[in-house]
Formats: sequence, C-alpha cells, structure tokens
Amino acid sequence: MDTIIFTLTNTRLLVLSQSDSSGGAARAAYRLFTGFLSTGINTTMLVAHKSSNEENILQISKFHKLKSSVYSRLDYHICRFLLPNSKEWKTSGLFGVVSARQLNRSDFNVINIHWIGHSLISLKQVSKIKKKVIWTLHDEWVISGITHYQEISDKDRRLFRNFLLKILLVYTKRKKQKIFDNLNLQLIPVSSEIKKKLLEEYPHIEARIHVIPNGLDTSIFYPTDQVEFGLPTVLFLGGVSDSRKGWDLLHESFTHTNLKYNVLLTGSNLNEKIGNVQISGIPRITSTELLRKALSNASTVVVPSRAEALPQVATEAISCGTPVVAFQIGGLPDVVIENVTGILVSPFNTQELAQAIDKILLNGKSFYKENCRKFAIKTFSFESVCLRYQKLF
Repeated sequence: MDTIIFTLTNTRLLVLSQSDSSGGAARAAYRLFTGFLSTGINTTMLVAHKSSNEENILQISKFHKLKSSVYSRLDYHICRFLLPNSKEWKTSGLFGVVSARQLNRSDFNVINIHWIGHSLISLKQVSKIKKKVIWTLHDEWVISGITHYQEISDKDRRLFRNFLLKILLVYTKRKKQKIFDNLNLQLIPVSSEIKKKLLEEYPHIEARIHVIPNGLDTSIFYPTDQVEFGLPTVLFLGGVSDSRKGWDLLHESFTHTNLKYNVLLTGSNLNEKIGNVQISGIPRITSTELLRKALSNASTVVVPSRAEALPQVATEAISCGTPVVAFQIGGLPDVVIENVTGILVSPFNTQELAQAIDKILLNGKSFYKENCRKFAIKTFSFESVCLRYQKLF
C-alpha cells in the first residue's frame, strides 16, 4: 500500500508542479493556481518545493522530499552523462514520488500537470492516471526527447553513450505516446508554436490540443507613471549567463543603432558604453513592485532569446503598457503584435534588432501603451485564461 503524500480533500482541482516559485514554469503554475482561486475554482496545489505561505499549496512529506532530492540528482547525472554538451534543461521522466494510485484514490477529479521537473511524478505514473488530466506544456519537452527545447544534438557522443541515449529516447517516446492516447487527457501548449510542433509528431490528437497562454494578474502588472531619465531606457531582464536568453545578440546589436539610449541590465555590475548606447548593470529585481515600476519606466523591453515558449517578461511588459522588441521565435508572435504591442524581427538578425529598437523609441511609448494594456487584459488576464481552462473541466 502506498504511503499517502498529501491529505485527501474534497478539492476538485489539483495542480501538480515541481515548485511554486523556482523557474518560469513554476511561477506560471502558481499564477494559474492563484487565478483559479480568484475566479472561484476550488483548487489545491501539490509541489516538491514550497516557498509561499499559501495554505492551499501542499508540500510532499519530508521523507518524500528527501527521496525526491535523491531522484533529482540521479536524473541530473543520467541526463548529463547522455548529453554532456547540452546546456539545456534535461529531464528523463524516469523518476517521481507521486503515484497514479494516490491520485486515482483521491477526491480530486481534475489533475492539472505543469513542469514536473526531475522527480515529482514519472511519465509511467502519468500514463496510469484515470482522472481527467490537463497537461500545461511550458516548453518542448514532450516532443524533444529529454531536453526541454529542441537543439543541435551532440556530435561527439561515444557509441555506448549514444546506444543508451537511443534506448532512453525510445522509452520516453512510448510513454508519452501512451499518455497522449488517453482520451481523458487535454494538452495545453502555452503558445501556437508548441502546438504546431506537437501536431507534427501527434496529428491524431489535434482535437485535444488547446493553446492557452500563461495567466497574468493584470491588477498587479499595470502601467505606473513613467519617470523621465533624459535618454530613453531599454530594459533587458534575461541576465548574461544563459545563452538562450540572447544577451550576446543584444550586445552585438548596439553597434548598429542610430539613437542614443540607456540599457538597464539586471543581475549584473556591467558598466560600459558601445557607440551611442550606455549599458548599466543593476541588481536583480526581486520584488513584484520593483518589477512593475521597472517595466513601466522602460521605453521598451527587449527579449532577444534564441528559444522561448511564452516568456512572462514579455506579457508582464505589455501589461504595464510597455512595447516589446524580440526575435520571431517560439511563443513571441503570440505576444508581440506588429505595431500594436511591439516589433518582431528575423531570428538572430542583430541589425534588424537595432533598427526595431530605434523605431520603437522614435514612435514613442505613447504610440503603444494603450494597445499593449488592452491586449494584455484581453489575452492574459486571469479571467480570460481561467475561463478557457474551465471549459475543459
């Protein structure tokens, strides 16, 4: 008999996520959970790692948390051994501490799965859930093997390592196919791009795929009065350490710009000038209030990422009335509407990126502000997002 990890309740909806705060997918899951509660849906969230004080968020027991940590490290080393040159997040899906038997015996009748990370629940257990399952897809993991985004594969794998990787990929693909064949499953890619790639692999499940973006509390992210700093301010929140966020591409674009402006780079102490552009590193923004002010004060927010599902920095920016400049990749076309909420440019073309920033600054923020806010409320507000989920319950 399985050990019960959480107390059985009469809650109708259970949200499963590795964490309620660590990482973009976890924050999105927490926001959706909050949105469900605010719109009257009886909801509980179960996580391996809890940071908030929300009483409706349950954490697995200490024993299972320890077990989860061991599984997580094991999963990390397996994935690193099989793909040593990959810098992407990797998850095998082999391990987990929550069992389908526990979920099937519980009073929850809808299970909403988010990023399950290394050890919350395994693919094998997900395939055995008999309740209605709504799986929110925050990245491309379900279609890209063990990495969370599709990328160029390692070319220097040894034969034995390559053999083991192929075995694992065949296993995970079969488990994912079994999950997708469950008629009680609804898949929620957060962007149109993920849906497109999903359909290329599994065209027979189109009727059970519904694009619903991550929800956003538009009563928290709203335009505040803009503080004038003299020169226009371009905000970049991606940091310099993660190559996927594209700081090097943005940095290169500064050599092509024609206008003078300041760039605020969070989580850095960098201080340099490139042509007309002054780059100033500032501490990482840790509070929602400071983030709202930073987004509202910016003339534009730049998201030069190489891969993104649906970047929340972009949705937060437009909700604060600030236009976004980005490459036309991933879920960004769902957020950045040409000359409405910002400008998209050809992937990784740094000259076009510089020209787009210049154009936004020449048009002025007032050209975009009202449309940004209206689009955010219509598309990303809790009311809009949660209503679309409710139709699938």
